[in-house]
Amino acid sequence: MPPPRHDITNRGVRRRLAWALGLGALACLLAVAGLPGLVRWTSAGDGCTTADAALVAQVEAKVTRHATETGRTDLHEMFSRSLATMKGEDSYTTATLKARPDKQGSNWQGSGSNPLWQAIYAELDRLQACREASPTPTATPAPAAVPVVGIAGGSGVTEGGTASFTVTASPAPSSPLTVTLTVSESGSHAASGTTGTRTVTIPTSGSATYGVATVDDSVDEADGSVTVALAGGQGYTVGSSATATVAVTDNDDAPAVVPTVGIAGGSGVVEGGTASFTVTASPAPAAPLTVTLTVSESGSHAASGTTGTRTVTIPTSGSATYGVATVDDSVDEADGSVTVA
Repeated sequence: MPPPRHDITNRGVRRRLAWALGLGALACLLAVAGLPGLVRWTSAGDGCTTADAALVAQVEAKVTRHATETGRTDLHEMFSRSLATMKGEDSYTTATLKARPDKQGSNWQGSGSNPLWQAIYAELDRLQACREASPTPTATPAPAAVPVVGIAGGSGVTEGGTASFTVTASPAPSSPLTVTLTVSESGSHAASGTTGTRTVTIPTSGSATYGVATVDDSVDEADGSVTVALAGGQGYTVGSSATATVAVTDNDDAPAVVPTVGIAGGSGVVEGGTASFTVTASPAPAAPLTVTLTVSESGSHAASGTTGTRTVTIPTSGSATYGVATVDDSVDEADGSVTVA
């Protein structure tokens, strides 16, 4: 299929096109050699552009004509893409143009007899060479943000429970991040092997839970705590929330305090009276406490059956009275005494 007729027929136009082709070829050589020429080299983002204003104006006129007058969408596309390439906005090539199924005729596949298309072919070839010779800068990716890690402690626990800590990374890591921890305690509650240097791995979600087991023993001891501190490492920095503490409460009862008992004697009595003693326990017992006594005498005044081993019960008030009866006889005898131990 022959190419469509174009409105370039006079010899002056042909001479100008021939001049433009020669000048374009020279500009391309100068540009490749790195010398100033008629081709404007731009960044790889802009591409190479056409400096021949006359050629650009003719192509622009063809774009307008085929958009508003002829209805030739094929030619409108070809001229439009050629123009965009001349302005550095496209990368249309002669090979792309000639690959169109509707442009397989000899006039299109060869250099053609139409001087405007000859000029366009030459310019597209030159721009392609210009682009291929231009260095394409490689975009340098922005460095990945280094995660900042922090830690927070959970609620206090009773011994035997697990002290829980939440370790976070912001921004969340792109791959699992291993963070170094130092675990210490106040008191003696952490399970064996849980203190010292440890690690936790934060997944790409940005948060991980770390637990420290405690021991439920039977020893009454003071309450304590478990502390986890973040240590520096590779691939992260430690933020301001670098240490967290969880309280640990002891659950064992204090051992019962054994009362100390004592005894005090009352005032002296005349035979026939009752010798009185006060037995005390300190601290006062939680339940009635039975205390063993030994009753003895000097002389012969205690009533029968009141000496020897005896007992007294101290109530929870902490004090009890113990009495030893004496006998009012008619025998004259020396004074005596009653002793309770």
